[in-house]
Amino acid sequence: MRQPTRAQRREIMGLLEVSYDVEAERYSGHETDETIATVLNVLPGWVSAIREEFFGAAGGNDEIAALQSGYDDLAGRVADLVSKLAEVSQQASDISAQLTGFEGRLSKVQKAVGERAMARARG
Repeated sequence: MRQPTRAQRREIMGLLEVSYDVEAERYSGHETDETIATVLNVLPGWVSAIREEFFGAAGGNDEIAALQSGYDDLAGRVADLVSKLAEVSQQASDISAQLTGFEGRLSKVQKAVGERAMARARG
């Protein structure tokens, strides 16, 4: 099984030191295990193993955190709009039912009064 050389481990540690935010438990900026591996021309699994051993299990970065925050915000806004849409739809349905009731009553009154009386009432 291939393992990084001592020099490669030092290079990986060096880049992790400047690229990984220990307090936030994620990479800074757009860095990932893959980008570190590409810069150093090493296997991403080596970077992951060293990061997990010395820095933590999280391999995310600032970009992922920002995207997740934006996604969560938009998802919340969509949920609010869907709720409002359901409320407006129910109101429209209620009004439509009232209109149907008025239409039926109006038709009955018009028939009871007769066409001549309705014509005089209209003017």
